[in-house]
Amino acid sequence: MILKLKLEYKCYPVWIYENDKMIDNDLPKCTNEYEVADALLCELQNIYDKSFVDDGVKFDFVELSEEQKVKIMMIVNRIVDILSEQFTVENNININ
Repeated sequence: MILKLKLEYKCYPVWIYENDKMIDNDLPKCTNEYEVADALLCELQNIYDKSFVDDGVKFDFVELSEEQKVKIMMIVNRIVDILSEQFTVENNININ
């Protein structure tokens, strides 16, 4: 099982792959520190989702601030630390 971290609008940022096929978009419940990891991932997704304008008429990405980029990278680093204790983790989050 490989956990891939990816940011997509309104999607949980963990994608579970087995044999090169995406099988779920969630955090495995057996994860050590599940509550901490889930809270961080929800915060990460919230930051990312707020970087979009989606008013029913217009949908567009708005640039992330430097503060948001730093926060995202801090969260991602912590998530990788937590998840890599049990899983192979592939970080596909690039905010530059």
